[in-house]
Amino acid sequence: MTRITYANYGDLEHIYSDMSKDDFVDHFWTIFGQPGVPRNTGGIQIISIGPATDERDTGGFSTGKVA
Repeated sequence: MTRITYANYGDLEHIYSDMSKDDFVDHFWTIFGQPGVPRNTGGIQIISIGPATDERDTGGFSTGKVA
């Protein structure tokens, strides 16, 4: 399982998938990207990509507001 930790307009959130890392990143930007906006700019930014044991595995990150 792969986990993406991302900032969503100031909130730290996680999304999980059984896809390969590269496919999951492409899928993530299909969901959250906007045409004409470069990746990792604007309100949505990927903070970390890594393995997860299950959907409770936050990789050491807390969920909530990003300073």
